[in-house]
Amino acid sequence: MVEWAWWAGIVAKNPEMADRILLTIDVDTVSQDMRNGARLWRQGVASSRGQVAKADSIGKEIGTYWAEGLIDRVMRSVVPMFDPSKEELFELKEQVLAWDTTNQYVSPHSVNEGHYGEIRALMLGSLAARLGDDTELETQISYLANKPDAETPGEPSFVFAKTLRAVRAWYLKENDQVLAELENSQMFTNDVCAVCSRVHAQTINRFMRAEILFSCGEYDDALKWYNSLWDGNLTWGSDHLGTTYLRTAAVHEERGESELAAQYYAKFIDLWKESDPKYQGLVDQARQREQQIRTGQFAEDDQLIIPVQPSN
Repeated sequence: MVEWAWWAGIVAKNPEMADRILLTIDVDTVSQDMRNGARLWRQGVASSRGQVAKADSIGKEIGTYWAEGLIDRVMRSVVPMFDPSKEELFELKEQVLAWDTTNQYVSPHSVNEGHYGEIRALMLGSLAARLGDDTELETQISYLANKPDAETPGEPSFVFAKTLRAVRAWYLKENDQVLAELENSQMFTNDVCAVCSRVHAQTINRFMRAEILFSCGEYDDALKWYNSLWDGNLTWGSDHLGTTYLRTAAVHEERGESELAAQYYAKFIDLWKESDPKYQGLVDQARQREQQIRTGQFAEDDQLIIPVQPSN
């Protein structure tokens, strides 16, 4: 039923419809696993629309039995446009530390069984990078580097250590180092797992690569990576759909393709029109930019609506 709801709502490119369909599955008459699956999809739909409070509420309903709800909240914290407070980041850290890795699993299709310590290190390291805690970040990298399979390409400890080194370089704006770490960092997985988990889909790796290519003016390659983040799947790439629309609009602006730029700003406005109040400023900026394009009246200060790289 969950797969049917995904195709009915997501492929139709209608997040609101998908949410309504999935809500009908989140009832007591179906199994707990089925309910949690529906909640994960609903969490992704909410994230795609900038409704973080709703997404977090759904994630907490999932609890820590399905760690993907927790992973969703941690990985969203790295995305610049969401800009969580330090209090929120510390709260997430406490939840990660409380995650019982001896009695939980990541997703029903996980190829990472037995690697929960590595997954927790990835989450703690990502939060440490966002908080500017170099000591904690290095602790998690060292933990991963000392695992038995740390030198084996494709294995979780090898991949996650490279990811955390890339995240550290990203915050330092050392783009060449980011790209160097992302080379040969593909996890050995399969298509089913890539759909079922952020960990397998390596969304943060894809996002950093897309942002760097965008900042270097390599727009065609950047847009390929942005679109690979969600590619119609509003669960594991949901955090990046809004960014994808804004970056695509900016590319068309740069190329003088005004009508296409306006269309993508309009897509973002429609997607985020019911986002949380703290994000309505982004919607207002996009609306202003769309109007400027359609009227030909551009502001002198033509900055991006969201920064290419975050600060901590």
